[in-house]
Amino acid sequence: MFVPPGIFFNDNKKIFPLSGISKSKTIHCNENGYYSIYESDRYGFNNPDSLWDKPKINSILIGDSFVHGACVNRPFDIASNLRKKGISSLNLGISGTGPLAQYAILKEYGHLINFKNLIWFYYEGNDLVNLNTELKFETLNRYMNYKYSNNLSNEQDKIDHMMKKRMSKEFIKNKLNKKHNSLINKNSFLKFIKLTKIREKIQFKQPWDYNKEYFDMPFQEKELKQVINNIKQISNEKNFNIYFVYLPSFTRYEFEDFKNSNYQRIKQFIIDNNIKFIDIHNELFSKEKDPLSLFPFGSVKGHYNTEGYEKISNILKEHLSNDKK
Repeated sequence: MFVPPGIFFNDNKKIFPLSGISKSKTIHCNENGYYSIYESDRYGFNNPDSLWDKPKINSILIGDSFVHGACVNRPFDIASNLRKKGISSLNLGISGTGPLAQYAILKEYGHLINFKNLIWFYYEGNDLVNLNTELKFETLNRYMNYKYSNNLSNEQDKIDHMMKKRMSKEFIKNKLNKKHNSLINKNSFLKFIKLTKIREKIQFKQPWDYNKEYFDMPFQEKELKQVINNIKQISNEKNFNIYFVYLPSFTRYEFEDFKNSNYQRIKQFIIDNNIKFIDIHNELFSKEKDPLSLFPFGSVKGHYNTEGYEKISNILKEHLSNDKK
């Protein structure tokens, strides 16, 4: 089972994990009718472990669950798709992270391998929400100081122990909850016969105030700029290119009156820093007859399906190839 680093936000311990359990069969999530499963690498990321032994790779990918590979198996995640196309790529994406944690992951693990390109994925659905949350915790705020590092790559045994201990704790808690709810569970078959869940979904599906909660929320301009500056500084020191990939949300195509007041500001921040901006809405979804077809079953509000990940990797390959010319 994948344990998100955010579960340790309040622990305030010296070691703050930013990845998963190493060299472990990891169950991730289910949106396509099956649970995605992968074998994690030596640092707990979703990669073939042998990638870390290469003298140099083409690209490192950072981002949240869309980069992590939710909810598909290898080789259908973005990094695997790029590898199939001849672009050696290391996946440092972790579910539940925002820009600050993603920078911290790059800081902790990016120095372990030589690479030519950094592909940084930004998801419009919740990355600002995650950033606002991350800024509240001292453990992550330390990374705003460019010189700070927790040397996590040398602490994997401790990270594995922390993760396994938390998994056991959550398992026991869930087991007690199931026992407590056993009477309710006896009615599950009757609910299935009545299609209760489906009826509830149809009856109560209402357009929430998505603009206010997700897309017009308070914008941490100073902090986001600092994260960008820190990544730029690493880029200058290690001499790699940066690609900023803007990922659209399900909500964008669910509501005709969708608005995102932060889009232009974020784009301008990136361009002002001479970082290449790749808009996946403009280059992919806007050209699809049915944009929702790139989500699971065309209706699941979550991540992209295998076709969506594949088409995004094609766009990235084109950009990387064109920049060689």
